Parts: sequence; C-alpha cells; structure tokens
Amino acid sequence: MKPTSPVSELIPRARVGKLDSVVAWRREIGKVYRAMRRGDMHADLGAKLTYVANVAATLVKIEEELRHAGRIADELARQNNGAFTNGQSHTAIEYAPAEQLPDAGEASK
Repeated sequence: MKPTSPVSELIPRARVGKLDSVVAWRREIGKVYRAMRRGDMHADLGAKLTYVANVAATLVKIEEELRHAGRIADELARQNNGAFTNGQSHTAIEYAPAEQLPDAGEASK
C-alpha cells in the first residue's frame, strides 16, 4: 500500500492529456477554470496552475512559430539556391554579404 501525503489527499489526481500544443494547454486552462467555478478547486491553487499552464502555452507557441519561420527560411533558401543563407539550414542562418546576392536585374532575366 502506497503512503499518502496530506497534499495528495487534498488534491485529487486528474488525468492530464498530452500537452504538446497551444490548443492542448488552452484546453487544460479551461479545465482548471471550470474546476474553480464549480468549487472543486481552491482559487489560489487554480491561479498557480493557470499561471504555469500559461507560461507553458507561451513556450509552445514560440516553438511552433520558430519552426514555421525556419520552414519559411528553408523554402526561401531553396527557391534562391541558398543565396540568402549560404546554403545552410534555418538552424544556423548566416546571411551572405550583399555582393554575393543576385542582382535584381539579373533575377528578372
């Protein structure tokens, strides 16, 4: 038999799904909000959980945006034969000096 702590007796275990997207984190924040509204969770605990969930959602959103920006950079590099990224992936972009960039007049030929 597992020993129980006073905290585990006060806070029932809740099933938490996979929290790998902003939508999943928002859904989790909604669950906490509804639990507070029903009186199933103390407001101070709910506020703490919501704060942590909001920080996590922000981090996931930043990661998603960076991945998207990286795909755009890779596509630009592919379309321009690597002229803007020296042939490197978006994870290590170093822009080419201006003299190495194709001339606007040459690109339209």
